[in-house]
This record gives sequence, structure tokens and C-alpha cells, in this order.
Amino acid sequence: MKLALNFLIFVMNPLKSLGFSGDNLVMKIYSGFLRTIFLGTVSSLIVGSVSLAAVPAKPLRVVKGSGSFYGGQAGPGFSLIGFKRTQIKNGERIFLSVGDMREKPMKGLPGYYHVEMRGNKIVVDFAQMPLSKVKLNEIQAAVRKSKNISAVAMALDSADGGLNLIFTLRNPVSLNVLQVPGQKFSSQVVLQILE
Repeated sequence: MKLALNFLIFVMNPLKSLGFSGDNLVMKIYSGFLRTIFLGTVSSLIVGSVSLAAVPAKPLRVVKGSGSFYGGQAGPGFSLIGFKRTQIKNGERIFLSVGDMREKPMKGLPGYYHVEMRGNKIVVDFAQMPLSKVKLNEIQAAVRKSKNISAVAMALDSADGGLNLIFTLRNPVSLNVLQVPGQKFSSQVVLQILE
């Protein structure tokens, strides 16, 4: 609120230099107008950001070669509680299930994530995810029959509390990413790898 008052004082100083005083009708109308504009802008930014955060991201684009996706929400901490790979007609899907810090299914959006395609690698970075119920050998077994993934690496970074998955690709592919809010099941980040 102090910032808002300082802003109004800054904007009204030119009017004072023209001879308008604080009890002048023009000054009262002008300051009321500025307060309405300022508070309306701030409140619309707050409401707009809250409503946008609740909308699940849709795979609006497909990247090939290089590009990135991000989404999710910040929170007290998250865990990787599931990994599943399924074959589809023109590629495959990887489902990464996100849980809470007790490694239980989480409702709502998954934790914050960043997925980047760098040449022949797909790098998945989960912030605030110091725990994984899923072991690297389980992930490697799940992708063993993949036509597109040749190797996978996983790193839990205890320093910044993040989890990284790096998928090495056999051949050029396209990628899109979708976040699925948890309702009946846990929230998920879905990688769709297209041939």
C-alpha cells in the first residue's frame, strides 16, 4: 500500500507545481482516478495470474530438434512416484506421475517442471523434487523396448532439491508435453514422442 501511495504522490507532484492543492476539487478527482486505475491494474494482474495458473497446459505446439516446455506449480516439495511408457500409433508416451513429499498421489497440477529437447536428448527437470519412489533401473527396464529412446539417466540433486531425467534418442523425433492435473489419480507430466 505504501508503494501505491508513493506512486500517487509522484504522479500528483506535477499538478501541485501548477498550483493545484490537495483540497482542490480537480486534485481530488485526479487522485481518485489514479487510485482506481492503479488498484484496478494490480487486482487484475493478481486475479489474472491466479486464474491462468489453474488452467492445465495443453500441447499447443510440437518441437523438433530443439525447444522447451514448462509448467506445473511451486509448492513445499514433490516426488516422482510413477513412470510408465506406452506405445502409440506414431510414437510413444511417457507418463511421469508426481506425488507429494510423502510420496503419495497428488491432486491438482504437478510440481514445477521444465522439459527441453536438445538435439538427440530430452532433458526433464523437476524443481523441488528431492525424492523418487521410482528407481533408475525401473525406468531403464521400461524404455528397453523403445524404438526412440536408447538410454536414460537420472540425477537427484540434493543441493537444489531437483530431479533430472535425461533421455538419449536413437533418431530425430518431435515432442510435445502435456500436464495432467490429478483428480482420481496423481498429477502427471506426459511426454509424447512422435516419429
